Order: sequence, then structure tokens, then C-alpha cells
Amino acid sequence: MMSVSAAAARCRTKKKLWMSDLEVKADNMAATNDALQAEVIKLRHELATLKSMMLAHRDCPVTRRQHKRYLTGITMYTSR
Repeated sequence: MMSVSAAAARCRTKKKLWMSDLEVKADNMAATNDALQAEVIKLRHELATLKSMMLAHRDCPVTRRQHKRYLTGITMYTSR
């Protein structure tokens, strides 16, 4: 029969291993979170740049022609 103190020692050891594993997982998740937040910032900046580029070219003849073709294509598909 096992002694109570030996069982308690095994339980403490098991708990320490579990806590250590949990800390590693938390650190990995924090690093992933940081990387994803940086990616979000980068993508928001890229979106703002693309929007400003679109606004800069909204009066461009090529843009107007493309928009007209786009609208014509929509009316062709919706009128069927």
C-alpha cells in the first residue's frame, strides 16, 4: 500500500509538469497573438494605402471606362 506522502509527492510533481506545459502554451499563444496583431496593423495600413490610391484615380478616364464596363456587365446579367 502506498503511503500518503508518496502519493502527494507524485501529485505535486504531476501538477508542476502540467503548470509548466500550460505556461509554454500560454507563451506560444501570446507570441502568436503579437504576430497576428502586427499583421492586422500592416493590413490596415495597406488597405488605407489602396483606398487612397483608388480615390486618387477615381476621375481617371481608364477608371471611368472600367466602371462603365462593370455596370454594363451587371445590367446584362440582371436583365436576363
